[in-house]
Amino acid sequence: NNFISTGDTLKLAINHQGTDKYLAKHVNTNSGQCTSVADTITVVVKIVNTPVVSDKTSCFGSGTPNLTAIGFNPRWYDDATKAHQLYTGNSFATGQTTVGTYTYYVTLQDSIAGCESAIVPVHLVINPQPLAPFAANGKVCYGSPIPDISATGTSVKWFVDSILTQIAHVGSPYPTGKILAGNYSYYATQTVNGCQSPFVKVLLKIDSIPKAPLVTNVLVCSGSYVPALHASGFNLQWYSDSSLTNQIST
Repeated sequence: NNFISTGDTLKLAINHQGTDKYLAKHVNTNSGQCTSVADTITVVVKIVNTPVVSDKTSCFGSGTPNLTAIGFNPRWYDDATKAHQLYTGNSFATGQTTVGTYTYYVTLQDSIAGCESAIVPVHLVINPQPLAPFAANGKVCYGSPIPDISATGTSVKWFVDSILTQIAHVGSPYPTGKILAGNYSYYATQTVNGCQSPFVKVLLKIDSIPKAPLVTNVLVCSGSYVPALHASGFNLQWYSDSSLTNQIST
């Protein structure tokens, strides 16, 4: 015999799942402790497991992922007190599109007993899109050392197409390996918190070496007037030595 209480109400504190049985009987103290036949009360305790969830992160301007919960009959709330239910189901479309951190709360409900689990918080983070990295164009003459191109940013990536499908290099600076004369275009982005920026277009120009100017030699007699020298070409520079170190005119 395990007597636990008297009175018409028995308050229980049960923290385990299972079936417990209790006996209640009526005792008539006015007739010499006469007792009734005991009646059995069965208490079935069901504990609902909490849902399995994971936080979600996305970038501004891209599609916002649904929040998901694994378990039976999830209920979604926007507050920890469960005052405002938003949705019922395993996949919850929040409708959020602006930058920020959003917290929701989800439970599971047993359809037979109607028991609801403890709440579990779930976070949705929408990160901003970073600005394009800063970069400068490069220009050099054919035959000279070809400079690397650089961009200032985080996790810089280089592409050879403006739709960013053909990646050429990761990191900065970028040694392009180009040696022939021509105009080469590259597109650099940076990635911050998993979000890729718009691209910045970077040009590498390797100028070809121009042909030598056309000139005509001049023959004069000593003491005669020396005519001006002429050359045909663009942006001409004149030197007095073959090593081109002493420029005398343009």
